[in-house]
Amino acid sequence: SYAVKFLKHDFDNTGGSLFFEKVLTKERVNPEETILVDDSEDRGNLISKYGINYIRIDEVNTLENQLKNIIKSLTFPKSNDHVGRV
Repeated sequence: SYAVKFLKHDFDNTGGSLFFEKVLTKERVNPEETILVDDSEDRGNLISKYGINYIRIDEVNTLENQLKNIIKSLTFPKSNDHVGRV
């Protein structure tokens, strides 16, 4: 937040996220392609409503456990999927 000069819960009067607009634009990614893992509450589900996949960590849902879950949910092409394709 220091680098972009906005906080996660800073929104303009139209509901656009000042923080996420700046970060996503700079990194050239869509909100739906983004996962935010954080220990703060998504007040009013504003982050989720913006289209960002939000995962809150705490003492029970630790960062390590959440990252393991994320990795398990990823799908990768099989190493030979490209064989025989033109």
